[in-house]
Amino acid sequence: MSDQNQQTADYPSHIQDTKYGTSWTALQYFNIYRILLAGIFVILINSGQLPNPLGILDAKLFSLVSHTYLLVSMIFAIFINYRLPRLNLQIAIHALIDIVMLSLLMYSSNGLSSGFGMLLVIAVAGGSILRAGKISILFAAIATLAVLGHELYIQFFVFFRNVNYIHAGILGATFFIVAIICNFLSARVKASEQLAEERAKQLGDLSELNEYIVQRMQSGILVLDDQLNVLLINESAKRLLLITTTDDKEINYVVINILNSYISEWLENMLASSFIIKPGEQYPEISASFIKVKYGESYQILIFLVDSSDLRHRAQQLKLSSLGRLAA
Repeated sequence: MSDQNQQTADYPSHIQDTKYGTSWTALQYFNIYRILLAGIFVILINSGQLPNPLGILDAKLFSLVSHTYLLVSMIFAIFINYRLPRLNLQIAIHALIDIVMLSLLMYSSNGLSSGFGMLLVIAVAGGSILRAGKISILFAAIATLAVLGHELYIQFFVFFRNVNYIHAGILGATFFIVAIICNFLSARVKASEQLAEERAKQLGDLSELNEYIVQRMQSGILVLDDQLNVLLINESAKRLLLITTTDDKEINYVVINILNSYISEWLENMLASSFIIKPGEQYPEISASFIKVKYGESYQILIFLVDSSDLRHRAQQLKLSSLGRLAA
């Protein structure tokens, strides 16, 4: 209860932290995929069970790139854990490294026929989702240049290999299509996150305003759960019940000690919803009203406390005012 205002004020910043935390988590999961991919290649190399066409053109290059890829992915995991450098820079570096490493693995495995083109599509898609904007088109352009450069290198330096520019062109077009689609989806997701953040901020502001209003009301207000634990008590209720402590346990003890018998009687006979309470000589005469608010299978008890002497005083003022108008 006493920390409710502070929790409400901190809510929007919590949502903000969650948003960035989600992006870092997504980057971490993508890096786990990267580690698993490179790890599988390294295991196959060291076990001597590397299937065709992996490394068929240049086995040494395939082995070197696979081990380097695994090492770099593990280093990425450390930087992600410490969240340094900043998120957008890490995403750009990761995407570029993926494109370079997978292009070298594709070359050493007999080119486009090896199937590494699909892994490049995944790399472009991952970078585009994590880092929406024009840079996603840059990822697609770099991947396309890598594929076309690979075919050009084969044509001019590896004369006994056939080139396939049509396949390379289709793959390049796929990179751009995937980048555009992922960029659109990422933008939609970020717009939804921004809307959720704004709604959360509005909800936090409204909750804080409601709390302020409740605390400034002249009537005492208490909210109890179905176990009779005090969830909310305003300043007027504390004044009427002579509560000076701020400890939640002590407040709960005082409230239950005064109201328990009336709550039990009210729960047994819901028709009697109002009671006049006089806990002791030092207490004012209090009019208590009970309302049961259901939430699924559970419920909460809303209690209004009013000083009866104030009610009588107001009634007398109304009578005097009415007599004055009649006399006039």
